[in-house]
Amino acid sequence: MTSTRLALGLCAAFAFAAHAAPVFPRPGRRSEANVELKSPPSFAHGNQQAVYVDFQNARYELNFDIERKSSTFRSKIVFRMPKAGYPIFDVVGAIGSATLDASPVEIAEVATPGRQSKVRLVAQVTQPGTHTLEIVHTYQGQDQRYATGTVNFGIWTSDLQDRNFLEPYLPTSFEYDSYSMELEVNVSGAREEHVLLTNAALTPRGTDGWSLRAPGTFMTSALYLHLTPKSAIRTVTSSYLSASGKTIPITAYAKTSMSERTLRGFLDGSHKHLAELEGRYGAWPHEQLLVYAQSSGGGMEYNGATITSSMALGHEIAHSYFGRGFYPANGDSGWLDEALNSWRDDNYPSVADAARVSRTDMAARGDYVRHTDTRAYSTGARFIGHLHHLAEPKGGLQPFLKDFIARNLFRPVFTVDFQRSLETYLGQNLQPLFNEKVYGRAGNSSAPSEAAENPYHPRWTPTYRRGLL
Repeated sequence: MTSTRLALGLCAAFAFAAHAAPVFPRPGRRSEANVELKSPPSFAHGNQQAVYVDFQNARYELNFDIERKSSTFRSKIVFRMPKAGYPIFDVVGAIGSATLDASPVEIAEVATPGRQSKVRLVAQVTQPGTHTLEIVHTYQGQDQRYATGTVNFGIWTSDLQDRNFLEPYLPTSFEYDSYSMELEVNVSGAREEHVLLTNAALTPRGTDGWSLRAPGTFMTSALYLHLTPKSAIRTVTSSYLSASGKTIPITAYAKTSMSERTLRGFLDGSHKHLAELEGRYGAWPHEQLLVYAQSSGGGMEYNGATITSSMALGHEIAHSYFGRGFYPANGDSGWLDEALNSWRDDNYPSVADAARVSRTDMAARGDYVRHTDTRAYSTGARFIGHLHHLAEPKGGLQPFLKDFIARNLFRPVFTVDFQRSLETYLGQNLQPLFNEKVYGRAGNSSAPSEAAENPYHPRWTPTYRRGLL
């Protein structure tokens, strides 16, 4: 286990653990995924292969020039190339310059098979081994705002949209791949003090400069980062004595328009949800909880951190077990953590009649899909309720989930990993059931399939995103 200290400009701590795990191909489908990485299959590009790689470490330098209203980001990535071909990674937006092993290279943007997504690749055939990719680009996205003497910037991720984890901001790998990160954040031209709120270990450097470290268990959806003028927010803190014996610091912050009394309600709610979750699923797997409190709307989860309203607080905290405790390995696995959390939101119902669960293909849309199917919130939650019913002779699904989380903490998980583990726990063959309910094969369910937006995870509008800054 790797332990690190966190200082939000406030102070707290995080700890993480990483383990390798074998891949299980999706039932009934041939998989050529990299077995060690759990990556999607390589695919043809010209007369060569485009190859998913293994990030080892990324060093990011984020420079915010307030006078010029310019954000220049420099990235240095060490990656392992498993076989010869074009290395695949992703970043959204224009790239200023790039080098591979200190030699200039072109970066292409290509569609994946079936046009399920887009990715970036280094347009140079690269041999197996360890390589260094360096990229300079100017961030021009929507999640920053310059004003007189100040800058606001946030990494606001979403699992409901394609290419919306770390890649809109920085070059990154994909959900199958964890890697350590080091960041330098610099602000020039500031006329007032800024603070940086993050779930990475943070060390202030003079005025308006910070160094951050995130452990090797972080992946593309893990990092939380919010740069803001100190005068724009208020902060309250508390602590929670975990079942592990550790004291978990809790930090809640919000815009100054939220009263301290309302903000403290987020601390009270956090204590309540932590007690329930620890009682069912074991000790809190992170060493702190960071909450960016909102007066309305849903939220988004990060490793031990969340943006959330009071209504969605329990759902988002639970994600630090489901989704940011174990990781969905790809978009087709994203239904699992949302279904589990939605089942919890509904107070853990037992669904005896499998016909109430409609047939879906939410776990079989394609190897290259990079967003969660919204049917997870409704049909997926009922499917988990039915699995809970099947597990009732053994005390229900929760004892299984507690063990599953412990065995897969900070590991990427496919749907079939969950299925096979549950089959072992129950001593039953669940293949026909999974074939119908999540893999979209023949079935006779009478219930309609619902893809309604979940109130805990609404799609963020540009207006809502700007309001976070």
